[in-house]
Amino acid sequence: MPYDQANLGDTWAHLTNHCVQVEHPEYCEASSIVMLDGLHTVLMEDGMPPEEAECRVKELRKNIQSIVKGIFEAFEKTPPVAWFPLDNCFEVFGIDMMVDIDWHTWLLEVNSGPDFETFGELNKEKCSDFLQDTLSVVEPQVSALSGAQPGEATIQRTGGYQLVHEQKGDGNSLSTFKRVMRTLSAGFQKKAST
Repeated sequence: MPYDQANLGDTWAHLTNHCVQVEHPEYCEASSIVMLDGLHTVLMEDGMPPEEAECRVKELRKNIQSIVKGIFEAFEKTPPVAWFPLDNCFEVFGIDMMVDIDWHTWLLEVNSGPDFETFGELNKEKCSDFLQDTLSVVEPQVSALSGAQPGEATIQRTGGYQLVHEQKGDGNSLSTFKRVMRTLSAGFQKKAST
């Protein structure tokens, strides 16, 4: 639903959660789910000159990548209770952002269990591309563990997604686990003494 300052009581216009939006009687997937690579076209259809649309999308992509990189760099500095990736494992996060009328990009939330349904029926292929690109990053590490020779990767990148941050682990899952347990233990002891 379009935002209307004259009707602030219309909660549909303020909700950004996809699972709520799909319940609206006028919900239209084609206009509600726009992938970044299709935004240029939507902006031009709304009357924005092609050069400006291209510039806006390029800047938006740069801002999103910067925010995502910043999130994971910040996670690496947090106590391991909140963030403790283990070696030879990976996670996929959903990161919700909003772009305001002045084209500022705002982080709304980070989801540890993203809902791939938000890609919608029209973008199912994009979801598959994302998963394939994710596996193309993970697969060489799995192949190396199984004794495969370098360059024997079997999963090809689609090229649609970029790795913007790579966690540098210590190579020892046990030490990571012990560090988490020490932090948890210290936290419980501190809480018990208060």
